[in-house]
Amino acid sequence: MRIINGIRKFFLNPIHITHKKYEALRALFIDQLDAKAVAEKFGYSIHTINAMRRDFLKALREKKIKADCFFLTYRPGRHADETKARAKEKIIRLRKQNYSILDIKSVLQTEGYAISHDYIHRVLTAEGFARLPRRTHIERKRASSKIITAPKSRPIE
Repeated sequence: MRIINGIRKFFLNPIHITHKKYEALRALFIDQLDAKAVAEKFGYSIHTINAMRRDFLKALREKKIKADCFFLTYRPGRHADETKARAKEKIIRLRKQNYSILDIKSVLQTEGYAISHDYIHRVLTAEGFARLPRRTHIERKRASSKIITAPKSRPIE
């Protein structure tokens, strides 16, 4: 009996904000309780209940409401990282221009990506890129001597 009371308490007294909002809207539309009764039952103000109802109806009319705003499906495992996918495309593009791993890392850092040397190496290996041929001293110096010139300063009026 004690377990059953705990289960009933879980369903009848929601704690999670999304569960609480769902139950409040359900009480309004399915149980057809008035806003004042719902506000008292779930600890909201009557103004909040009316705003929730208004926003929910508007979202339904505009077809913007989906079940996942209340019910989330658990997906175990790693989730795809969009920034890493964009970085992967850039890594491949830069390697096709014969950039070394260090050059690729410095370009990505200037664009705001925090990608490790090891990650770049794993991407290149997985994509089937071979090591670059060893560069001569002059080629290395030429690659590292790219100086960015700043615009000339002028007085501000």
